Amino acid sequence: MANKKPARGQEDAPQNRGIGGYFHDLRVEWNKITFPDRKDLSRSTISVFLITGLLMGIIVGFNTLITIIFKAIFG
Repeated sequence: MANKKPARGQEDAPQNRGIGGYFHDLRVEWNKITFPDRKDLSRSTISVFLITGLLMGIIVGFNTLITIIFKAIFG
């Protein structure tokens, strides 16, 4: 069988390095994390609340409409 190229990010992934290797890899991955600044976080939070409110309004509207239709049909 032909040599397969390892998946991206797994070129140098030795197996069974023990608990020390695990924590080393954990620290390396943790340092790759980028956290949003306060402005981006505020903007994202407001967007989530607005979209949630919009979807909640749509669901309540459909629920009310269906309730009215069912009451008209089934009394």
